[in-house]
Amino acid sequence: MERNNIIDFKALEKELQAALAADEKYKRENAAKLRAVEQKVASYEEFRGIVLASHLKPLERKDKIGGKRTVPWNCHTTQRGTSQEEATEISQEKTLLQPETSAEFYRAWRRHLRSGPERYQALLQLGGPKLGHLFQMDVGFGLLGELLVALAEHVRPTDRLVVLGILRSLASTGRFTLNLSLLSQVEREACRGLFQKLQAMSTLRPTEEEEGLGQEEERGLEEQPGMNLAHATVLLWVWGSLQAFEIMEKEDIFQRTPCPAFLIFDNAAYLADMSFELPCRCKPEEVSAVVWYYQKHLGSSHTKVLTDFDGRVLTEETQARVGSDMLVRFSIRMFSLLVFRAQPEDSGLYFCGTRKGDYFYAYDVDIQSGEGMVATFKDLGQEPFADEHLGSLHIFTAFWEWTPCDRCGVRGEQWRIGLCYLRSPDLSPRYQKTLPDVVSCGSQAVPWKLRATARERTPELLVQSCVVPCEKKTTQQGVMAIFSYVSKVGSRPWVPQVPIQFHQQRLGHGLIISCPGARPEHAVAWDKDRQYLYRTQYLKGVNRSMRVFIDHGNHLHIRFTQLSDRGIYYCWRQGVQVAGFRLGVTSQGRYRPSFSDPETRSAVELTLIGYLFITAVFVAIHLCRCCCYLFRCCPNFSP
Repeated sequence: MERNNIIDFKALEKELQAALAADEKYKRENAAKLRAVEQKVASYEEFRGIVLASHLKPLERKDKIGGKRTVPWNCHTTQRGTSQEEATEISQEKTLLQPETSAEFYRAWRRHLRSGPERYQALLQLGGPKLGHLFQMDVGFGLLGELLVALAEHVRPTDRLVVLGILRSLASTGRFTLNLSLLSQVEREACRGLFQKLQAMSTLRPTEEEEGLGQEEERGLEEQPGMNLAHATVLLWVWGSLQAFEIMEKEDIFQRTPCPAFLIFDNAAYLADMSFELPCRCKPEEVSAVVWYYQKHLGSSHTKVLTDFDGRVLTEETQARVGSDMLVRFSIRMFSLLVFRAQPEDSGLYFCGTRKGDYFYAYDVDIQSGEGMVATFKDLGQEPFADEHLGSLHIFTAFWEWTPCDRCGVRGEQWRIGLCYLRSPDLSPRYQKTLPDVVSCGSQAVPWKLRATARERTPELLVQSCVVPCEKKTTQQGVMAIFSYVSKVGSRPWVPQVPIQFHQQRLGHGLIISCPGARPEHAVAWDKDRQYLYRTQYLKGVNRSMRVFIDHGNHLHIRFTQLSDRGIYYCWRQGVQVAGFRLGVTSQGRYRPSFSDPETRSAVELTLIGYLFITAVFVAIHLCRCCCYLFRCCPNFSP
């Protein structure tokens, strides 16, 4: 009704006419029902016939065969053509679909695009790049099959290039293999038929009219590397042969994984600020949507319900903050629970179940804090902590794989994270272990008498040097031509290799810089101009008096900014330089305080504490004076 902030009066008029017609139909059928009740009809069929024929009008003497009738006997016969035209116009308006997010596409797909031709035209209008951008993370549950069915039923030779682009974009979305395994029998048949049609279309020679219609699309498709028509057809046919035909014989993953009769908890350990995923590995076939439950301890009365029902929007990792509650940092996709930037408070038990409270699968999650993490530098001859043996209790550190080198072309560093684990025969048998009698130190399977001893061991970080060559990058010819022209006029300009962001910082205030797209488990490095900030010197905890340091979450901290901190700070992620930050320090200008600034929060807290202290002293003095007055004036006073 409203598109691009412009009111469509034609659509409003159609909606009003439809509402008036529906109201008139309701009154007419209601009157027919009352009339049928008064006539005391003998059966329900007669009652139903009177109601269905309520729109018919009786014939009069002037109504003759072949004569001119000003009043129609059946009002629906004359409105059929108009309603078809209106439906065609409305369907054309509905196909003008321009969603910005996957939620908007899903809403329009369900509400407005009901028929197959409408859905097919909407997919052609959006195209492969737009759909790939909308479903970059993953395609919603059940939506991939509907897309394939709409393409298979209405694909035409003139649209084969657009369909190939759509299939290529869908194949590059996240969790594509899982979506394929969840297709129904009808959707799998449609997928196989779609690839058969595409193969048959590729063998046919297109007519001149089809070549004219697809010339522009072929030109855009050929611009992409390796995406000419022959290559795309062969690629998609091979993919269809290996995937679509194999899917026909593959059994449902939930049928192959039966739910245990006795609920058992899978143990999983992560470091703070990491994001993790918990798949619901089993569920009954009739359950179409799951609900996740969280308990701090088994049998706790306080249970958090994690669900994406009631219009909840999917959460992205870039939108989640560290200090926010878990109810804001979670998302459910394809029955799996995703928790972004996990904190030690998120440790506990996670249950996969239904709204009624039936549990199918459960996890025992241990989020270990990185506050007391100990760094070990192998280049300095340091060794990780030795294992602890306390009778039958064995406490040790289990290390992950080494990260790639954080720099290329120069000496870099790589590290591996180690989490605390223990082995004991006294563990609860209800918790499933990867190794016999081995769980993480913060697991619920550890008895209370052993938890205090296990928590004394903190996570570890191993760091060592490395050297890897850089991959050669080719610069575009157009850009090099401009640089050559400018160099002829004067000196050759300085060209940054990565995007540079400018930031102005006030003198004496703290600053924290984050690497774009980096996570705690990634290999991240920092450089200031041409100075390499190695972790052996700038890692948090190496020296307590450090003013510039790198924390365990790969953030660069600058405390009490000075004029010497001016410069460009470069960020490396997974061995590739990705961004730069140009820092300017000024001692002038007005500083706008905000609650995100720790100094502002500290000042507000001190002010409130001082105000509460003065209020308490004031109330205490007046209470003492009142008591003295009562005992002095009323010596026989008894409470």
